[in-house]
Amino acid sequence: MITAVRGGLPLRQSPSSDAAAEGVLGVAPGARITYDSTRLQTIAPATVRIADGGAVVHGRFLGALRSLSRDRYYSDAPRDTTIDLAPSMRFEYLQPRAEGTCFVRIDASVIEADPCPTHDTASFAVSGEPELRWWIFVTSDSASGWLLVSDSTAKVVRREF
Repeated sequence: MITAVRGGLPLRQSPSSDAAAEGVLGVAPGARITYDSTRLQTIAPATVRIADGGAVVHGRFLGALRSLSRDRYYSDAPRDTTIDLAPSMRFEYLQPRAEGTCFVRIDASVIEADPCPTHDTASFAVSGEPELRWWIFVTSDSASGWLLVSDSTAKVVRREF
């Protein structure tokens, strides 16, 4: 469940800080926020380098892209790939995913790596965690639009199933 940290939360037309304002969600601090979809954006990737010798990344090849749509992610187009990496190579760690996978970018191509190479500390060294932004599409009687979930807007208090 997500609740408001403060009242008067700004909503956007699209999940971007540069997007036009859509309105203000009039809620009290602690109020539950209802939403129906989410977007996770990588603002700054982490760097991964090969720690020792060569290494391999296996996963679904998603292509050379800057944004991954839901349709593209769930389409039949992505194919399995295995990439052999030389000891001097570096690549980008974009986002962690469920079930031990993650998005990485190697030579401009995005791969949903399975397993995520960041879990193999013997073969890979990671500079840190990528900087991410989490957006939710808020739906209420008074307003709807994209809300950036942050320490100053909204927080997860517990999961509901």
